[in-house]
Amino acid sequence: MPVKPNDLIVQLSPYAKSETRIPGFDKPITLSQNELGLPPSPAALRAIQHHDDLDSAFMRYSDPAHEILKTALAETFDLDASQLMCGAGSMELMLLLSLSYLGPGDEVVETEFGYKYFSTLASMMGAIVVQAPTQDMTADVDAMLACVTDRTKAVYLANPNNPTGTCLSGEDLERLVNGVRDNVLVIIDAAYGEFVTDPTFQTGAAFVAKRDNVVVLRTFSKIYGLAGLRVGWGYTSQTVINILERMRPANSVSAVGLAAATAATRDYEHLRATRDHVSREKEALYERLKNLGLDFVPSQASFVLIRVPEDWPMSAGDLFEAIKRHGIILRPVASFGLPNYLRVSIGSPEEMKALHTALAEIVG
Repeated sequence: MPVKPNDLIVQLSPYAKSETRIPGFDKPITLSQNELGLPPSPAALRAIQHHDDLDSAFMRYSDPAHEILKTALAETFDLDASQLMCGAGSMELMLLLSLSYLGPGDEVVETEFGYKYFSTLASMMGAIVVQAPTQDMTADVDAMLACVTDRTKAVYLANPNNPTGTCLSGEDLERLVNGVRDNVLVIIDAAYGEFVTDPTFQTGAAFVAKRDNVVVLRTFSKIYGLAGLRVGWGYTSQTVINILERMRPANSVSAVGLAAATAATRDYEHLRATRDHVSREKEALYERLKNLGLDFVPSQASFVLIRVPEDWPMSAGDLFEAIKRHGIILRPVASFGLPNYLRVSIGSPEEMKALHTALAEIVG
């Protein structure tokens, strides 16, 4: 008889992953991942290539305290370095939060059509996930607060949201944070925050000084283009930091990742250029989609959610397969409850040109 696994894990559905391969294409264009289509900061690349002791960076464990990166983040974003924590992407910090705070019977409130990873972790811990309905694909603060009960242990919000690309205003985010009682974690995942153009936008960092229960998650996998190095960070109260430090693996972020992320943090010019590129390509894609009779959700992130109307010549699934035949992979989002939609990440100029060409040839 095989070893019996944890019942909670057996009941989980596998986390939905994107396709990355197409038979017949050695290097398909993958606009399906939550990645940036541009190279990272030249400063980050130089930091890797000219690491003080590159041999040691591979032979030895990295700095377990992440002091150099935390100092750069604190200076750049005007934060208290003692309230920062780094991890192997923000996903590791979500895992630590789940392990540290959630248990069987606890409730976690999230939004309909929200990012799935934290709810997967919550289910792994035996917690109950409660989805609040959205309005126009955007989180509804009143609906979220109405879902909070005596059993609620955490409220999770991706802002901007993935896969919709919508975002709460700073005023609405503040209303959500202030509407949740002090013994409930408020986890604000601002992975795409650098792309937001709404002038009222807040990452949530300002609430950390006022509330012990607020956690803000950030990452180097999006605008910084360092997804493969797996570096994320969080900002929260010393109370939460002290708990997470009991669970945190000491060396989960590599020395190379720390060096690259530190350099990327301070390369403001590259950040602006990347943001401008994404903005231009989104506008061009919007125009293309309008001309083809396809709908879309205006995005505050680095991707666009496309809706295929019921009366369009083909379904979302058919369009996905047709684009694949051109060597391009988009992301179906039926697993989010959006069967008529496809998400496309903004790629390089060459990749986006290939997508435009494919769409024109498919639709005519």
